[in-house]
Amino acid sequence: GFHVMQLIDRQGDRINCQHILIRLQPKDEDKERTKETLNGIRGKILSGEAEFEAMALEHSADPNVQEDKGLLGEFVVGQFQIPAFEAAATSLQPGEISEPFETDFGFHILQVNERNEERKLSLEKDWQQIERYAVEYKGSQAFEKWLSDLREEIPIDIKLQI
Repeated sequence: GFHVMQLIDRQGDRINCQHILIRLQPKDEDKERTKETLNGIRGKILSGEAEFEAMALEHSADPNVQEDKGLLGEFVVGQFQIPAFEAAATSLQPGEISEPFETDFGFHILQVNERNEERKLSLEKDWQQIERYAVEYKGSQAFEKWLSDLREEIPIDIKLQI
């Protein structure tokens, strides 16, 4: 949507502001037009007229598209953060492109590049994934410790009667 913001005060890196938000709700015609556009893009890719990466660079609103050309990387089935992506990805075979689908972020088409059989992780083949798991684990541990420290420092008064 659109925001109107007013800066009330600024002291170094700290700001105090207020805003008004006007949400934009797409109409059914807008959604249909977007789906038609995505179906056209999908058709060009399926016919061999265009490559998925080129279409992602030309049409995607993802801020990372210049770096990743639409490539999302490898995912483990059952661990997608967005259910619609899970549904689309698990229904496709390698090389297939999904029909347009909607999420909270907008409309998408998805291509599955390959499927890897389930196997145990190895340092040689999965170093980056293992490293990501380790970083996430350490971050989670630090967060839990921080919460624990806060619970000790901040008094909490629970009143059962109002």
